[in-house]
Amino acid sequence: MGFRQALAAFFAAWEDRYTVEKRGMELLRSHLSTAQRAQFNALGCFEVTGSDSGNRYLIKNTSQINVEQLGSDGKCVHKWCFGPVGSLVQGDVLLAQKFALECFEGEALEQAHRYPPYSRTTTRR
Repeated sequence: MGFRQALAAFFAAWEDRYTVEKRGMELLRSHLSTAQRAQFNALGCFEVTGSDSGNRYLIKNTSQINVEQLGSDGKCVHKWCFGPVGSLVQGDVLLAQKFALECFEGEALEQAHRYPPYSRTTTRR
């Protein structure tokens, strides 16, 4: 394979990944409420309410430890790390986290790693 072919293959793969990432974010946005979508567009995060406890969670558009459990004052009381198995694009991961907390909060948190609000140490629940 020559340089031009390798360069063309590289950009084709990048374009495919970009398209997949874009579609994942579009799917996520289509499943957010109007308020969640506005929050996500403005801040890169959105709030959900847990199905079992009624706790509020903030899901951030980052790759690790991106779920914060909020106290009544809106401050983080715990951070959580969990997600679906497999190599998924970010939008799909955020959507899975949203559905997990809104539909299966207890089961999701049983599998999650819990972190203190301002620490990098972890405790397995």
